[in-house]
Amino acid sequence: MKNTFSIVLLIAFSAMLNAAEVPKSNGFDYRITSVDYNPAQVIIIHSHYGFSTHIQFGATELVDKVVLGDKDAWKTAKTANHLFIKPTANKADTNMTVLTNKRTYNFLLLASEAETPDAKQMLFQLDFDYPDEKKSKADDVKKMELLKQKLTDEDPISPSNWNYWIKGSASIAPEQAFDDNRFTYLEFAPGTDLPAFFMEDEHGKESLINIHIKDNTVILHKVFKRLVLRRGENVACIVNKGYQRKQQGASTGSTDPDIQRVIRQ
Repeated sequence: MKNTFSIVLLIAFSAMLNAAEVPKSNGFDYRITSVDYNPAQVIIIHSHYGFSTHIQFGATELVDKVVLGDKDAWKTAKTANHLFIKPTANKADTNMTVLTNKRTYNFLLLASEAETPDAKQMLFQLDFDYPDEKKSKADDVKKMELLKQKLTDEDPISPSNWNYWIKGSASIAPEQAFDDNRFTYLEFAPGTDLPAFFMEDEHGKESLINIHIKDNTVILHKVFKRLVLRRGENVACIVNKGYQRKQQGASTGSTDPDIQRVIRQ
């Protein structure tokens, strides 16, 4: 009866190992491995007494909580997106769940004595890859390329609004600004070190803008009321008075003596 029970346990344990994911070498050093993240998959980590294993999660993740089936059998330490584990008990096999600010990870932890520090089964580091993120980034790049190609293939630009005013550093100001009711176009002198471009909302909050560059023209993928340009300590604000007139029926005159209409057709 005892032998039968042992066989059943062995079969169950073998099935559990077959269902779990074993990290694979990155092709350089067999002790540095990687695995694709799958929330429905358990990852096997085979550590060795006297050695620690480094688990590296996504660059934007923060390790929040580590829960061990046997908390006295392993020593853990976390920092940012890194987790270090080390077996300490004689019988340390257990499971581990890691919660980050973005994902949940499940591990099966195994521990044994190391034959040598360079034995084939040694595991020093495990890195996670994220196929969904890679696909999303690839899709974004493809969409951007399609948009650029579409803009290149379209008819010549037909400006509909030149009523742009500027205040601030002239060193980062464009020579011309206009829009065609779809995109905003900022033309700079050849060789100009371009600033960063931000949209400013009604509360003064700034956010980055999607752009692409064609020749000396920066094309912003929207028409904005207020833009902020920054390069180092240089700052300039561009106001679309045509937008204001269309949206609010406001006058195009300037009430601020420091604002000058230096951008014109």
